[in-house]
Amino acid sequence: MSERSFFTLDESGAYIPTRYARSAWSETMVNGPAVVVASARALEAEHGAEGFQPARLTVDLFAPVRTEPLVAVTEEVRAGNRIRVADVRMLQGGKLVARGTLVQLRRGEQPPGNVWRSGRRVGAPPEADPTENRPGSNVFFGSGDEGEAWSRDMSAHQNDRRKRFWLHPLDVVAGEDATPFQRAVTLAES
Repeated sequence: MSERSFFTLDESGAYIPTRYARSAWSETMVNGPAVVVASARALEAEHGAEGFQPARLTVDLFAPVRTEPLVAVTEEVRAGNRIRVADVRMLQGGKLVARGTLVQLRRGEQPPGNVWRSGRRVGAPPEADPTENRPGSNVFFGSGDEGEAWSRDMSAHQNDRRKRFWLHPLDVVAGEDATPFQRAVTLAES
């Protein structure tokens, strides 16, 4: 658990952006991954169900999100036996700034037969420090085969080769470990 996170929570449960949530475009705006993972956290916390697996998350950002309190309002859309769907509206000052939907599917037995797996495992870049999670400190890009070097320069990998991306995501809320789903969301949105 780290105190380096995108948000803290106030007494009402509103997300208060930390300096790590700031956008690279403006000191007064929140970055996209922070808004999306806050949406994911609210949906998972309020509508995550035992035995169900997040299958799809979509989040639309409608307006710039300022470094001001962000309120998540969720609603269950469907609570079936095999599929669950919930929506979130992210509000600032009563204005809609983002909206998301989480679809969860019931976990089931693996069907008979073998599932192909490559057996390939990409290791962390040698320069990565798993204990360091300042934004931008542990972001690496790679292309080509696993043996090829990692770098922090994304433009060096604008080519037709297989891509790799390594990131140690921040926690969503200070004092609370991000769940595997929240870490996947941060990585995907990044």
